[in-house]
Amino acid sequence: MYIGHIGLNISFTARKPNPVYAIDKKGNYQRFNSQKEAAKNFNISEQMISQTARNFHPTAKGYVFIRAEEIEKADANGNITVNTQEIGEKLSKIDSSKFYARVIPVYAVDTNGTYQKFANQKEAEKSLGISQPRISNVIAGEYGYKTAGGYVFAYAEDVENKDNKGNVSVDLNKIKELTDKAKSYDKTIYAIDKKGNYRKFKNETEAAKAFNIKSSQISVVLTGNKGSKTANGHTFVRARDIEIEDANGNTTIDLNKIKELTDKANFVNKKALYAIDSKGNYQKFSSQSEAAKALNISETAVHIAARRLAKTAKGYILVPAGKIETKDENGVSILDTNKLTEILKKHNK
Repeated sequence: MYIGHIGLNISFTARKPNPVYAIDKKGNYQRFNSQKEAAKNFNISEQMISQTARNFHPTAKGYVFIRAEEIEKADANGNITVNTQEIGEKLSKIDSSKFYARVIPVYAVDTNGTYQKFANQKEAEKSLGISQPRISNVIAGEYGYKTAGGYVFAYAEDVENKDNKGNVSVDLNKIKELTDKAKSYDKTIYAIDKKGNYRKFKNETEAAKAFNIKSSQISVVLTGNKGSKTANGHTFVRARDIEIEDANGNTTIDLNKIKELTDKANFVNKKALYAIDSKGNYQKFSSQSEAAKALNISETAVHIAARRLAKTAKGYILVPAGKIETKDENGVSILDTNKLTEILKKHNK
């Protein structure tokens, strides 16, 4: 086998530098002879400037970068002017929160109204253990981010007031707005059992782990979807719906609501139900708890089967008494055998 090469006469033209403009939030601009020069000036990669200039990223280190050829105009005498209208249009399309992520001070506000000021997002990241992109997304309101790590974030310029002498003070009304916002998205929940005992959890995942159930089971109780009132013998509620604040700003539990929720937890458990096997033999139980104990299966499995989310539990069809009983002439509830037959037919299809 012969391997050779073809001689080619190729000439290369040196790439011309691409002048760029760096433009800040207020429309101030600087011209650089090349992306490399701009990168060196701002201590960022040339690639990042290139991607910004090509609209792959809105900003780099708080600046918009635009190729000179897009905003420069030459008159008849060859004098170059900058098209400021084009700059204005470019800036208007970019969310202000994308500017100065690393240099503008930010405030972090939690659900208690406690606030902290940081020199920039990176400092907040280091102190709170929350990634800078998440902080930035909260400020911008992007990708569904409302809070990060239990905090709402805002730029200092949106939280502070400055008087005629240049003295800076925190706008407490704005802090209250941010506190309310943090509370509205707080994921803290309470689990309440049928005896009125309650436990507090940071979120649904933590509670699910504690009770060895799926977080989705807790979610349907919280939202009321599919008629779920309990999961694993507990009802669940958002902290904001059960906590109250006194005149001194101290948070306490609303015990009246605890009682309401305890009744809710008991409501499901006290419902009588029937357990029916494949041959039509049946047993009646006064509650799901009693059925679970007698049949040696979990109360959650009984609850799921009774709501028809599962066909059976340990081979038993479980039916709430209200769906299979009728009343005799004396008003006493008795088993409706026609309904029993109908249930068995559906089951054996």
